[in-house]
Amino acid sequence: MLRTIIVSFLIAASGGTWLDVPLKNWNVAGAAVPAAPKPQSDAELRRRCGEQGRPPSSAADRALVAQGWTLYGPLQTWGDASLILAGSDVDGMCRPLGYQGFVFVGDVLAGTIAPTPMDSRSDGAESEAMLTGSRAVYAEFARYGDKDPLCCPSRQSTVTYVIEDAAGKPLLVPQSAFTQPTGTSS
Repeated sequence: MLRTIIVSFLIAASGGTWLDVPLKNWNVAGAAVPAAPKPQSDAELRRRCGEQGRPPSSAADRALVAQGWTLYGPLQTWGDASLILAGSDVDGMCRPLGYQGFVFVGDVLAGTIAPTPMDSRSDGAESEAMLTGSRAVYAEFARYGDKDPLCCPSRQSTVTYVIEDAAGKPLLVPQSAFTQPTGTSS
């Protein structure tokens, strides 16, 4: 148990560097929906940016909202699997902060696409995520070098996942990750 806590702490502190080492699954079958990080921006900014959110339309959506998450982007479904993007805060341009991609099977959380919530325009931030089958997920993550401007990460990491059955509960498992240049350079 202590080893799991230490590994989780190291992953959480690493930003996007989790994409540069052999993948280890941070998801646990049967885990509860995590609470959203506490927002740091003022309530007026979150209210103004709230127009970009979407109302809950499923039990999984409602479970996220109950834990303090704000839903954004379209709800993606394939069979009984769903991919939901949700954040806890926004920056001054209404870009999501403290956001995550959640994968559910039915109303049961299978896992998240990253080990910790992400911030827009930071290393390891999700830039695209999609279901590619009823048990397959694909995600791209921005990879910033030290000299990259915030507009233009010089690399991109792609991760593929599968949803496995773990003792009767769905479990999102990262399968492969590769990083390549984006064509912009620092």
